[in-house]
Parts: sequence; C-alpha cells; structure tokens
Amino acid sequence: MRPRSKRILELGTGPRARKLVDLSLRHPKHHFIGSEVVPVNYGLELKGRGQHTKPRNLEIRRNTDALSALRNQDSASISHAFAHFLLQHVSSLQRRAIFAELH
Repeated sequence: MRPRSKRILELGTGPRARKLVDLSLRHPKHHFIGSEVVPVNYGLELKGRGQHTKPRNLEIRRNTDALSALRNQDSASISHAFAHFLLQHVSSLQRRAIFAELH
C-alpha cells in the first residue's frame, strides 16, 4: 500500500518562504501550503537553489493571516501544521484562537 500524500501548512511563512521551499523540493510527493501577511518572494529562494520555476507541490497564500489560513481549509484536510516563528509575533489572544482552531 502506497503512503498517502500529505498536506502540510506553514503559518507565518516569512518573506522568502525559505523553510517551505526547502521542504517542497525535498519532498515532492507532499503538498506544502504557506500563509503570510507580508509580501513573499520565494523566487529568490528558488533561484538560490538552482530552480527557475515554482514546484507544483508549493502553494503560497499571500496576505493571509494564520487564523484565516486555518479556517479556509476543509475539515481534517491538513496532515501537519507548523509555525516556527509566527507565535513570537502574535498576541496571546491570537495564539489562543490559533490553537483553538487546530483542535
């Protein structure tokens, strides 16, 4: 039995989407979605890795805050969500709302 493709969501992708670009290139069978409220230029990150086109398994949702990104997903459609740097930039009220949406 072949493993199912995973949908992985990064909350707070950052201006270059460094982590998400890296993951999408290393794991082409999985779909990676990033959300960010600031402009994202992942092209610089791709170019630095010798890529000229966006991988098909990479999706960046610009101008999308973490809570909206979570709420816009179908129920149980995300295999994994992570926010390495986002939580240090949002209020505790926003963190609680994000955690509530994850449960």
